[in-house]
This record gives sequence, structure tokens and C-alpha cells, in this order.
Amino acid sequence: PQKRSEWFHPAFLAPEGHAVFRGGLRVGKDFRPVDADGQVVYENVWAAGNLLTDSDPVFERSMEGIAIGTAFAAAQHMLEA
Repeated sequence: PQKRSEWFHPAFLAPEGHAVFRGGLRVGKDFRPVDADGQVVYENVWAAGNLLTDSDPVFERSMEGIAIGTAFAAAQHMLEA
């Protein structure tokens, strides 16, 4: 959301989560940032964890899990590149 007042729900564990966590970078299957058409934006950048869009680690109760899992996957793709 563009308005800061809409970033967070008043209840910390709100059933719908917090909109601020759904923002971030959209990535391809190799964890490199992509544009709206799915084309890689930067050949030498990989993203993981809280940088990724459409994830609410507080709502999902998965902050460390998302960070570790996506960092491992991104590092594997980086080493293959």
C-alpha cells in the first residue's frame, strides 16, 4: 500500500497479516530479480529472505525458515551461474 497507515494491521497476529510484508522483489526460479514480464533484471544479483515479495513471515510464523530456505536455494543457483 502507498499509505503508511495501511502497512500494518492494528492486531500483531491479525488473520490477514500485514500488507507491508507482501512488498519486495519478485524473483524467478533461480532467485534473481525479475520485472513484470518475468525477465531477469540483474544477472549478478540473487535475493532471499525478507527481500522476497508475497511473504508475511510474522503471519506465517516462518521468518527463519523462509530466510534459511531461500538463502540456501539462492546460493545454490549463484554457485551454478
